[in-house]
Amino acid sequence: MTDSPPPSDRPNGGKSSAFALFRPVLFAIGIIGLAMGGLLVSHRSNPEIASLPPPPKPVEQAVFVLPEPEPVPPLSTAEFKAPIDFRGFQMKPQEPAPEPEPPASDRYELTLRLEKGDTVEKMLADIDVVEADRKQIAEKLQSLLKKKRLATGETIELLMQTMPEQPDAPRVLALSVRPQPEREYIVSRQDDGTYDAEEKVYKVSPRIVRVEGERNGSLQQSGVRAGAPSAAMIEFIRALSYDVDFQRELKEGMKFTVLLEQLVTSDGMVTHPGRLLAGELRLLKRTVTVIRFRPQGGADGFYNPQGESVVRSFLRTP
Repeated sequence: MTDSPPPSDRPNGGKSSAFALFRPVLFAIGIIGLAMGGLLVSHRSNPEIASLPPPPKPVEQAVFVLPEPEPVPPLSTAEFKAPIDFRGFQMKPQEPAPEPEPPASDRYELTLRLEKGDTVEKMLADIDVVEADRKQIAEKLQSLLKKKRLATGETIELLMQTMPEQPDAPRVLALSVRPQPEREYIVSRQDDGTYDAEEKVYKVSPRIVRVEGERNGSLQQSGVRAGAPSAAMIEFIRALSYDVDFQRELKEGMKFTVLLEQLVTSDGMVTHPGRLLAGELRLLKRTVTVIRFRPQGGADGFYNPQGESVVRSFLRTP
C-alpha cells in the first residue's frame, strides 16, 4: 500500500503545476499591454501633441573662401628714421654708467725728524729734492727763524708731489715746522715755481679739565692712567700727606678727582698739560679736599675748604 493519489487525480495535478509556472509571465504580459494601451489613449486624447509638425531638415552651412591678404609694404628709410611717439609707454630707465675710478693721487705727506747734525737742506737732499728747490726752502725758513736754530728731534711736516717727467725727484709743495705750540713756520710753493714763507701765531688760552679715577696700585700712576699729568699728581699727593695716612687709610678702589688748568692754542694744541687747581680723595669715613690759592702778597699754596692751610708741622705719613 502506498500513499500516492489515485490515478484519477494525476491529470488535474499536472495542469495546476503548469499554470503555476506560467502565471508570473502572463501577469507581466498583461501589465505591459495595459501600459501600451494607456499611452495610445493619452496620445489620441491630446491634439497638440498629435498636431506637432515634423522636425525641420538641417540647413547646409555655406562655405566662404577669404581672399589672400596683401603683403605689407616694407618700411622706407624715411619712415624708419622718423621720430616715434612713445608717450603712454613706460620706458625702462637707463642704468647709470659706472663711475670711473679716481686716478691715484700724486700728492702725499711726509714727516721727517731732525737728527743731530742734520739741516733742513740736507734732509731734503736725502729724499732727492732738486738742489734749486731745497736751497730756496732752506733760505726762506731761515728768514723766519732768524738766528734761531731748530732743536734736535724737531718734527718737519712735508707735502710732496710726484712729477711724471721726474718720478725720482719729488717736488715740495709745502713745509711746516712748529718749534713752539703757539708759533708755526710754513714755506709754500707758488704758481711761478718760487717759494714763500709765513709765520702763524696761535692764541693761547687756559682751559679747566676734570679728571676722575680710582686707586689701582700707586695713587700717582692711577692718576696718570686717568689722564692727569704726573707733576700734578705729585702735587696732589704732597698736599694730602699732611692730613692722610696713606699706609692705613688709603685702600684699593678709592676714588679721587682732580681739577687741572691746561693751556691750549686756538687750534686745539695743548701747550701745558695742566697744573693742579684742586683735588679730592674719598676715603672710607671722610673726604679730603685741597684747593690751590694765592694770598695777597704770597705764593701759591693749598688750603682746605675752611680756608686753613694744609701745611702742618708734621706729616701724617712719614
